[in-house]
Amino acid sequence: MVKHSATRLTGRAILFTRGFAPKLQNVWEETSPIFHSQVRKLSPSLPLLSSPDANGIDEVDDVGMVLGEFEKLSRDQQDKVAKSLALLWDTFIEVFGGVSGFQTASPIEQQAYIERLSTASRRMEVARGSDVAFHYVTVELMRQYVSFLQTSSKNPRAIVLAGAVAPLIDRGRGIS
Repeated sequence: MVKHSATRLTGRAILFTRGFAPKLQNVWEETSPIFHSQVRKLSPSLPLLSSPDANGIDEVDDVGMVLGEFEKLSRDQQDKVAKSLALLWDTFIEVFGGVSGFQTASPIEQQAYIERLSTASRRMEVARGSDVAFHYVTVELMRQYVSFLQTSSKNPRAIVLAGAVAPLIDRGRGIS
């Protein structure tokens, strides 16, 4: 009798879970963006996980991470990032003639440019958290920005990054 009762209880639990799980999933999907937004407000430098990729594996939000690194910089260092980004952008314009020139360049030329930025970013990563962290942040912002340009990405992270990088370039041009 106890075995039969336990089986019935387990069956009820399974039915309850099957009925409740989709509702819980819907609540999480609706509140997750709000939760993530609130966490970003409390700790902007925290590298949050993005949605799982096609393989179901969470990936670190590189955009959120570098923007968090930028936010941790002093105002003076942020100005240095802006000036350096403006210089990098001007060089990009000289090399490719602009975004459309970059996008019509051969994939080998595009990848070579991004690879140079990646190499510089890896070398400068040791500066994170130091007085010269702005060097790393500058190159990493540019690397990610150009990588998104290469793919003509409409990814929400690309839009957030563009919304930060473009004004920084303008700000850098205005700083004497």
